Amino acid sequence: MTKAEVARRYARALVKSAVDYVRVDTDALREIVHSSEEFRQLLSNPLISPREKSRIIREMFEGKLHTVTLNFLDTLVERRREKLLPEILNAFQDELDRFEGTLVVKAVTAVPMTQEQMEKLEDKIASLTGRRVRLETNVDPSIKGGILIKIGDRTIDATIDTAFQKLRENLIKRAR
Repeated sequence: MTKAEVARRYARALVKSAVDYVRVDTDALREIVHSSEEFRQLLSNPLISPREKSRIIREMFEGKLHTVTLNFLDTLVERRREKLLPEILNAFQDELDRFEGTLVVKAVTAVPMTQEQMEKLEDKIASLTGRRVRLETNVDPSIKGGILIKIGDRTIDATIDTAFQKLRENLIKRAR
């Protein structure tokens, strides 16, 4: 193995390690932003000085988040962009998906999917596409049954309403 190949192997390991640290941190921050009204109020309160916000954030997360992530939060506060943290976290996930070649699949069902159903769907799509899959699920009782799958700009409609509509159209064609 050449020096360049060895260097590339170690460089990839370093990138993966850095990405993994930041991914864990951003997942934790996303959960906190989603679940804590107090934290959202801290971010959006213009009466709290940037210095005080940074102090509070450091106090909350010191030892819990990687130094890179804490420094990033400090930069946001310093530049008065902390209100954008939820959007930044979502954009980061999108960028991470692109970087890793992850296929984002959105599935809409009438009732919540079980963990087993979600894993089967992820595995099936991964085997068909040859890519890693991140499944996002939503519940919409108006579809009554079946599943609506969105992969990029493609939609696979396997809902009961659509199946009945196709059946109806076929019956009408045959009756003519």
